[in-house]
Amino acid sequence: MIVVDDGSSDATRGWQARQGAVVVRHSRNRGKAAAMATGASAVAGLDLCEPSLSGRARGLLFVDADLAQSAASLAR
Repeated sequence: MIVVDDGSSDATRGWQARQGAVVVRHSRNRGKAAAMATGASAVAGLDLCEPSLSGRARGLLFVDADLAQSAASLAR
């Protein structure tokens, strides 16, 4: 899992990192589109580091944690 911390001031990034997520942080809030682009770039970078995944289709699921109700329903 990759978490993009878009300049938040809460403890989310620390909690996510402790759960094993790769956390990428923006030093200031850059907006949802920038956070999504950063997340997609991070996934692309992981693909370059893991040749076994290169060339295989990958689905991306973007979840906005600020939309708590929809994020909470993710498991379903």
